[in-house]
Amino acid sequence: MDRTWLRTLAERIARRRSLSTAPPARPPVPLRRAHGRDQMPPETREGVITRLRHVALVVKDIEKSAAFYARAFGLTRTERSESATAHRIFLSNGEVNLALLQYKGTKGSGLADGGGFVGAHHFGFQVDDLAEAQRAIEAAGGQHFFDLGQEGDDGFERKFRDPDGIIFDINTQGWELTSGKKPSAS
Repeated sequence: MDRTWLRTLAERIARRRSLSTAPPARPPVPLRRAHGRDQMPPETREGVITRLRHVALVVKDIEKSAAFYARAFGLTRTERSESATAHRIFLSNGEVNLALLQYKGTKGSGLADGGGFVGAHHFGFQVDDLAEAQRAIEAAGGQHFFDLGQEGDDGFERKFRDPDGIIFDINTQGWELTSGKKPSAS
């Protein structure tokens, strides 16, 4: 039985304990699927995930929350806007993206009480190919439940639930305050 993964884990723990900043002696061992094929990290799998796009929080007072996150973390904010499903403010430092939401109701929120929920709601990925990513998500057990906007439009998101019911979305356009933002098709 190959115990390389155990040796790699032990080396990582030893490095953390010694607070060493030296680079690892060799690259980490790839993860293995149950059937034995290499499972490549997301950033190396062609056409799947480009980057984590955002984390979305549902808040009670959107202006107060935006002021807090801007001040506490030095994030730049957008103006308050409104979609078909929620009031929203986006914040970013160019890499970390935060969406603050106040849902109008249940439509698009995936919640029984979209207007009364407060807390972490979903996260989103920017992908290279929407259809390919959807096929991979559904093949892995994810379920599509809502499209926000029209495919190709700025701000379009395709929303899914993972096998545990956790909500996430995919988009090809990127985030409006980051270098990864792509122009919309319209």
